[in-house]
Amino acid sequence: MIQNIENCKCVLIVDSDLPTGEQANIAAVLAMTIGAKNNIIIGRDLPDADNTIHHGITQLNLPVLTACSEKIKGIHDMACMDERVFIVDFTSTAQDSRSYDEYTSKLAVSHANGLRYIGIGLFGDKKTVNRFSGNLKLLR
Repeated sequence: MIQNIENCKCVLIVDSDLPTGEQANIAAVLAMTIGAKNNIIIGRDLPDADNTIHHGITQLNLPVLTACSEKIKGIHDMACMDERVFIVDFTSTAQDSRSYDEYTSKLAVSHANGLRYIGIGLFGDKKTVNRFSGNLKLLR
């Protein structure tokens, strides 16, 4: 588990061939999962001048980048071998499922090499995350 937020980076990478709405949905799913699994990312709750409390938000910039699904799979496979990176993936199997139970069932009979990766989130050592994502385009 990562302890020092200053040396960390988080990026989301979505399939460049998908419509913008689907890209946004995938990015949201990835961000929620990364935030839930890495509690160091979310800052503390803060009061405003009227003492109204605002829940903490991410302490990191969160760029959403794009790549083709083949490139995403390649980054996924390399990042999975690096212990300095936490990775969460989103596959077409997840996108095509109507419920988490359906996703669970489909994934259980899917082989890793047959999955189509349409999004990944990377969180970890800044230099390592940059090595995996530094040449990708920003979602626009």
